[in-house]
Amino acid sequence: MITFYLNDANIFYVRISDKISIGDIKDYLAEFKLIDYLPQKLILLYDLLDAELDISLDDINTISRIADEVTEKYLSVKTAFLVGNPNVTAYSFLFSELKDSKVKIRKIFSTLDAATSWLLEDSSK
Repeated sequence: MITFYLNDANIFYVRISDKISIGDIKDYLAEFKLIDYLPQKLILLYDLLDAELDISLDDINTISRIADEVTEKYLSVKTAFLVGNPNVTAYSFLFSELKDSKVKIRKIFSTLDAATSWLLEDSSK
């Protein structure tokens, strides 16, 4: 299941839980593209602590390409991945390395506090 909302700190919080397929991720990204209320300096937090990713290594490239396409309208995209298990951590690391622009920053965290602190650094600039 994928749920999301924009929190009071202007962080777009996305919780991914249970077993998730490439189709689920593509559906989420298609829905994300239609959202029109997000700030131009986009701050994303993906909570993957309860996620089980049913995807292949090839899917990581596809997901990264689509994610880059649906976020191209933003001035900057700062993304934190909150991870717990080794499989999700490995996939998140690979995804973090695949980005098409220097205005897109992706980083992995094991605690919500650390992820939130990093996301909010320099956010007022």
